[in-house]
Amino acid sequence: MQTFNISNLLKGVYGSRGLPFPGNPNESSGSPIAGSFPDHIQVSEQRSRKGAPLWGQNVLGRPVFMPAKLRGVDLPNPLITITGEKSFIETDITEIGTVFEKTFTRPYDIVIICTLINAEGTWPEDEIIAIKKLYTEGDLYTLECAVTDIFLQPRNNFLLQKIDLMDMGAVENAQVIQLSGRSNIDFELEIK
Repeated sequence: MQTFNISNLLKGVYGSRGLPFPGNPNESSGSPIAGSFPDHIQVSEQRSRKGAPLWGQNVLGRPVFMPAKLRGVDLPNPLITITGEKSFIETDITEIGTVFEKTFTRPYDIVIICTLINAEGTWPEDEIIAIKKLYTEGDLYTLECAVTDIFLQPRNNFLLQKIDLMDMGAVENAQVIQLSGRSNIDFELEIK
């Protein structure tokens, strides 16, 4: 049976990150590295307040925290980043200072990092083709995830702008794909 460490795969693509918990590990407890997974894993049925599942399973049957779907398709091992920004108009007034006016909240920038792993231990070509098909079949998508449910409208909430396949070095059985886009808000035009 093959084992995969998604953290190590992502570290090879994006570089090293800090420990996944605040503060220093307790030196008396030994190594901060987790032990091996048990053979059978019970996936939690926990849900967010809006009803989205907090746990799912990847292709290897391992638990995935914060699963995500794009147009109803489960994304493999997703990591989602949401960045928000407010736009202000700055007006300089001589001998007084600067006046700031809030004009609007800009759309959220959303990055989804997916780690594709072939269960047979070979290059995940079929998985890459499936993500490419998902990318090319439209522009406006519904992104479903517990964290995006807080920030985005329920349907037609994500404009997929960009796809990046990261250099995997010598890793043969995995591919990291980054999907980037922006949030969408439906507007209604009222003519009076």
